[in-house]
Amino acid sequence: MDFILKNKTILAEILSAATSFILQHVQQKKLISDHDYYELKGLSENPNKMTAELLDKLRARGQDTREKFTDLLKEEFIWEQYPRLRELFPPEPTDSVPAQEDQTDSDCLLPEKKRKTSGTNSDLTLSGLTWAKLEQYISQPGNGEKLIENLEKKLLADTMSKLEADLKSKTPKGNLSLNFEAIYKLETNRELTSFLKPGNGRKFPKIVIGTFFNLRKDREQEKLISDRNYNELKSLSEHPNKMTAELLDKLRAKGEDTREKFTDLLKEEHKKIKQTVIVCCQAAPAEGGPKNWDV
Repeated sequence: MDFILKNKTILAEILSAATSFILQHVQQKKLISDHDYYELKGLSENPNKMTAELLDKLRARGQDTREKFTDLLKEEFIWEQYPRLRELFPPEPTDSVPAQEDQTDSDCLLPEKKRKTSGTNSDLTLSGLTWAKLEQYISQPGNGEKLIENLEKKLLADTMSKLEADLKSKTPKGNLSLNFEAIYKLETNRELTSFLKPGNGRKFPKIVIGTFFNLRKDREQEKLISDRNYNELKSLSEHPNKMTAELLDKLRAKGEDTREKFTDLLKEEHKKIKQTVIVCCQAAPAEGGPKNWDV
């Protein structure tokens, strides 16, 4: 069955709401050529036409490409961007099994990525967590203030002011969707596990910063792009997806040397987190991780 052809009208309508997002992921998975990518990107001012052209190009590349694109549309992070796509993929019926487990053990029987946090922020779920969900939670009366108050009590003396100073040099990641691997790294991180145990006078875990924040002006400091390009990109700060896409295109266009330097820079930023994870995995408990995400 040609899923794209069958649902072409509704797909065009849904995807045209954020054409740059789907185009980036289609190119990343090499479902279209670079030539097609730049051709489609040139239609960004006409999202309906751009989406229709994208669907036609995907269909023209054969069944294998169509199936890979359909699989991409089933990904949770894609559904976060296009909630209406869920309507095209109804859940498959499953045989009902009578619940015989002791309710006190039900949390342990859930898949790791399905577990919900407990305690103060029990309505947050790590799997599929987004900035929108975090903002919605913190905006509820008293939640934000209580989290800050609990954090100040938890930290070592003067750590809060140092943390605030450190965060001034960083910006929140534009997109936040924690997959199973990211959740596992958080739950098995030794420093974070220690921080979440009862008691005060704790160090703030570095992995949290690496998970939620990026350094400011990294590209400008490394001089991988010109000042002119930097200012152009900075003007798109209210459109993070478009800004990121433009940045990556500019870096690719500057040649192999720039691409390699950018790759090395990304590896360096990831190195601290990776080293922490290696150490933590060696000392991690056999089962589970911190269940109480209160601070």
